[in-house]
Amino acid sequence: MTNQFTLLSDVCVNSSVHTVVAMGVYLGDKLQWVKQAVESLVTQSFKEYIIVIVIDGDISDEILTYLIDTQRQCPNILLVRSSVNRGLSQCMNFVIEWSLENVKSAQYFFRMDADDISLENRLEKQIDFLQKHPNVSVLGSGLIEINEQGEKVGQRKLPLKHHEI
Repeated sequence: MTNQFTLLSDVCVNSSVHTVVAMGVYLGDKLQWVKQAVESLVTQSFKEYIIVIVIDGDISDEILTYLIDTQRQCPNILLVRSSVNRGLSQCMNFVIEWSLENVKSAQYFFRMDADDISLENRLEKQIDFLQKHPNVSVLGSGLIEINEQGEKVGQRKLPLKHHEI
């Protein structure tokens, strides 16, 4: 699968990196969404991570330019490109395989969409929870829904207990 994807940039992976955050970017994404998503990742309170952004097929020139410029300013961003749209599962599987091979110190894998905004302490809180609860392997979270004007329009609270799922 790795030959289907091309690394557009390089990222310094050292032993302090123990978290990988993966995000796919697609043709239908809007620049404003991508900017908010990426900014919410690069400003996290937790700092020992890399962000792998997979450009899945064609995207707008403005989004591509933004991602390249941002990657040049943020050494913990790795850009990856697929020449054709492969879909979310293939993109995330690539990031997982790449991480297992290249980020030997990785303990955690997070994922988000290009229209998501993570709270500034998302990674810190979720890692803290996982460390305190070693019996938990997969973790999700609730969310606040916002419209294109940035107004809160709802929220979803997910089940907290296994039997509630």
